[in-house]
Order: sequence, then structure tokens, then C-alpha cells
Amino acid sequence: MQHEIRNASPEDLPAINAIGRAYSDGGWEIAETGGTLALDDAECVLVCRYDGQVAGWLYTTLGASGRIVVERVIIDAEHRKRGVGSALLDELARLYPDRCLVAGVGFGAEERSFYEGNGFLPADDPEEPMIKPAAAQGRCCSFRSEA
Repeated sequence: MQHEIRNASPEDLPAINAIGRAYSDGGWEIAETGGTLALDDAECVLVCRYDGQVAGWLYTTLGASGRIVVERVIIDAEHRKRGVGSALLDELARLYPDRCLVAGVGFGAEERSFYEGNGFLPADDPEEPMIKPAAAQGRCCSFRSEA
């Protein structure tokens, strides 16, 4: 069975938040307003369903320069290493072909490897974000060459 990627709906919030709480001691949860991650601050929230259940989710915001900032990609423990995170990022890139995608800073080696494997360019400095150039020719990433 393939991954089904779609925009998150209010009905998905309990499953999203259960995965977020299990993933992080701080409890990455999405709330209608306020909370750790607020729906009203999000540019895009996608879920991946597999066999009828939420297997993972992605939360993005809109950066000041028009870039799509990937704030979180959280995958349920039993679905990790099965392409769920990659499927979410692929759908995000499809939805925003004219925008650069930006992944945050301070990643560990496994997270950096995940983003690099999904087309994000490595930053020279670990305190700089990783960027995936827009699929359509755009100017937002012109300062960084593709490796």
C-alpha cells in the first residue's frame, strides 16, 4: 500500500498530537491557536496516512523571504525508515514548486542525512539552515550552488 499524503484536518489532530508527544519530551503538539505549534501560524500541515492511520506529519511556516520553512517532520516510531518523511517532503515540494524549502539548524547527523537525502543542500556552518532549491527556476536560493 502506498502512502496517502493530504492536508491535515481537525480530525487528524488527536493522532498528530499523540505522535508528537511520543516523539518529544516537550510534546510537539498542534493546537487551533497557541500551543507548541499553532495552526493559525502554519503555512502548511500535511499528514501521511498508511493503512488508514496517521503515520507521520509535517508542519511548515512561511519565512520572511517567501521560503517555506519546514519546522517539523515527525514520524510515528513504527513507520520510521519506511519513506514516510520523504513522501511528506516530496508532496510539499510538489505543492510549492516555485519556493525554496528551508530546514532548520542544530540537527544531529541522522537528521542532516535525512534532509540531504531529500535534496536539501548541506550548509557550511551547522548553525545555518539547509535549503532545497525550488523545482521551478527561482531566485530565492541563487546564493547557494547545487552540490
